[in-house]
Amino acid sequence: MTISAERVGTWYRADGSEALQYVMSADDLVTDPAELRAAIDAGMRITVSSGSSPASVTSLDFLEPVIDDVQDLWVGTVDRVVGANILQNARLLRSLAFAAGACSDRPDLSSLPHLEEFSGGVTRTTASVLRNPDLRFLRVEGVIPKSFARVAGRLEVFEHHGARSATELPVFEHPESMRRMLRVGPSRFDLRQLEGMTNLAEFRLNVCGEVTGLASLARLPHLSRLQFNGVATREDWADVPVVGSGAMLDITPYPSGSALASWAAAGWILPDRPASPVDAITLDEAGDGEVWGVFIAQF
Repeated sequence: MTISAERVGTWYRADGSEALQYVMSADDLVTDPAELRAAIDAGMRITVSSGSSPASVTSLDFLEPVIDDVQDLWVGTVDRVVGANILQNARLLRSLAFAAGACSDRPDLSSLPHLEEFSGGVTRTTASVLRNPDLRFLRVEGVIPKSFARVAGRLEVFEHHGARSATELPVFEHPESMRRMLRVGPSRFDLRQLEGMTNLAEFRLNVCGEVTGLASLARLPHLSRLQFNGVATREDWADVPVVGSGAMLDITPYPSGSALASWAAAGWILPDRPASPVDAITLDEAGDGEVWGVFIAQF
């Protein structure tokens, strides 16, 4: 069976490895089981994207003839999705990305024996994935409802984007397994939440109104990569431990000279020095004796 070349693209797994995907629009689904199976046998992710509008409906029933063999699946559409309960039959599924305009189905994703990677929003449709003991990589968009905010697997990588009001991490039943974490967009974040993640090697915090507990990072024995970008604190940036690799970008307030010196000695990326005004230059453009001032920033 020949695979349509225009439908083939690339994607990257959570571990950074590149793989192939077989792409179709929600408005133009490929329903031929032979072509779908050829893509799956070639190791491709099945990708359903786009869609028309939240008023449109996309059914996943077209996957039924091949669901036993699907290993990687990405569903990202503005359409309302039906037929998602079929996902609980994907016994070989390794990675799942799911985002839909709406979906009322409740597949049980907790017992899929090979599912190790999930990306998307945590809703009633997808929440059972957090109970899967084999989950290793988790990327969440938006709020994690408190009733679902518990991760059973030995999670190694966690990314959480958005949800400004979500200042607390979910409960990780195996915090010692965490190796890498990225949090983007909370109004506040207390770094003491990381205690217990004894094998955490990389932590990045971007766009955060206030970070606290800077000194607690010193209690993470394997921390070797650190980034703060668009982050403010009322504490002393000098309390941040100097680890192997660091990037301090757009942080407030501007750190002390001693902190900058320590970071520079370690080869860290340093924040730009804030602009400061110099004396005003007065101009008399009309030659009538009236002047106005221009302040020029010093860079």
